[in-house]
Amino acid sequence: MLWLAVAIPVAAVLVYLVYLLIWYGPDVLARHDIGNVTGPLRVLRLQQARDAARGRLLTLGAGLFAAGALIFTARNSLFAQRTAQATQRTVQLTEQGQVTDRYTKAIEQLGSDKLDVRIGGIYALELVALDSPRDHPNVMEVLAAFIRGHSSRPAGAD
Repeated sequence: MLWLAVAIPVAAVLVYLVYLLIWYGPDVLARHDIGNVTGPLRVLRLQQARDAARGRLLTLGAGLFAAGALIFTARNSLFAQRTAQATQRTVQLTEQGQVTDRYTKAIEQLGSDKLDVRIGGIYALELVALDSPRDHPNVMEVLAAFIRGHSSRPAGAD
């Protein structure tokens, strides 16, 4: 319903502009151009001046239309750019959430009693470290702590 409230005034303005560009405006400009010419040449010169004025006004209208089209295109381009940035941010957040889920599951696997599950957790942490440079130091700390806690040698023994 809002579009109708906007469309009616816009249509009225466009009709008025067409009236100015094609009928009223050329007459005013033609009368100004021919000045005080009288006699049989007045009608001929008035028609020639009116045609020339219509050409100038239509050229002006086409230029204004082109300028409006450029502005509209620029605005749509900015909107598309902002949408692309928002989409990229959403993808980044989704990827980070997936990395966090993989990290959490790998840590759970490290706590398993089964050796093959723990090895799978180590490999999963390796993939997290490779896929996410941001999480690489944390993964290395977890793996180092796991190795220290599960090594067969007592800590500090050389």
